[in-house]
Amino acid sequence: MDKIQLANDHKDAGNVAFKNNDFISAIRSYHHALLCVKGILSKATMKELGMLTGNDSSVTMNRGNFKELELTEQARSLKVNLHNNLAVCLIKQSKWKRAISHCDEALALQPNNCKAMYRRGLAYLELENFDRAGDDLRKAAKQQPNDRNIQKALSRIVDMEKVSNQAEKRVYKAMFGNKA
Repeated sequence: MDKIQLANDHKDAGNVAFKNNDFISAIRSYHHALLCVKGILSKATMKELGMLTGNDSSVTMNRGNFKELELTEQARSLKVNLHNNLAVCLIKQSKWKRAISHCDEALALQPNNCKAMYRRGLAYLELENFDRAGDDLRKAAKQQPNDRNIQKALSRIVDMEKVSNQAEKRVYKAMFGNKA
């Protein structure tokens, strides 16, 4: 059984666990899937091994290495999906920083991934980092302007900022009183 197939089998098991709200088992399966594809060659490694030639802007395949490039692309796509799946599991468990980390990994592999931006925005929102949450959610909204979940999260930012600002005003008022 090849690594991609084994990783997909673990991912499928994770999806079943997720649907059953068994986030710990889902995380375990997604993590195992990531371990399966971890060893698949990156472009840099392929170049080091002489499988690729040229500079970064114009890399060409040496004869007979198209299968390796295809495998690398499959692994990259699978890694993006797995990091997104791990992020949503961690969000369900309120593990915001770990969710952000997996979204960062997905976005490093695929910078315009809407799901990763949305999920990272949600995690930042829960950590009350409204600037970063807003940045991510606005980027996601540009890609998916009709997505209700993204719009709902954007409106939550406004609501939470109001509450935060009111609390801040109360603190300052208590510290300094009503002095002009």
